[in-house]
Amino acid sequence: MKKRNILVSFDGVLFQTRHLISGYMNWRYGLETNPEDWETGQPFEEILNSIRPNRPISRKKVYSDYTRGFFPHHKGRDFELFGGAKGTLKNLFSCYNLFLVTERPRSEKMFIENLLKRNGVASYFAGIHCAGSYFPREEKDDFKTSFLSSLTGYNMGYIDKEKKEVEKSLGKVFVPVLFCPEEKNRVVSFEKYERARDWEKISELFLFKNRE
Repeated sequence: MKKRNILVSFDGVLFQTRHLISGYMNWRYGLETNPEDWETGQPFEEILNSIRPNRPISRKKVYSDYTRGFFPHHKGRDFELFGGAKGTLKNLFSCYNLFLVTERPRSEKMFIENLLKRNGVASYFAGIHCAGSYFPREEKDDFKTSFLSSLTGYNMGYIDKEKKEVEKSLGKVFVPVLFCPEEKNRVVSFEKYERARDWEKISELFLFKNRE
């Protein structure tokens, strides 16, 4: 039987990067911020300009610096897979085509590939899609999920930590999943997508579905 496709987001789903993002911005701009300060849904330059209004900076400058500096600033050992991710990927690999998707531009793809190799999971992925959508775009644009249309076969799942991205996958995949590890309590949801607080839940969702 032909394998079905699952798309997995890089930041905040496969790797724990929220503290690394704030760590880089603090180092680069001399700030004292927390991870949640950069998770408002606003572009980085708007957040930065609200913190230091007397020193405005353009979106192009912020994201050019971020693209060039984020991975080189952090060492490979700073990046950690979410607990249970490696074992789950190994099990899913036997019955699905796995693809990694990210908003990061293609210039960062080499760093991502090296991280996958360093953590022993590179062989589980059939491909990496870098949407490169840091710069101005319409909210309706689906830079990450548009990759689905380029794949052959049945698109089984899409896993992302951003609710708006998961909602864009509705109708395009059979099992959309919102990854929400910060949720301390089980949330009863009537949304049209699944919720997963950890990779154990992802394993349950997709290994169970594969038996149906």
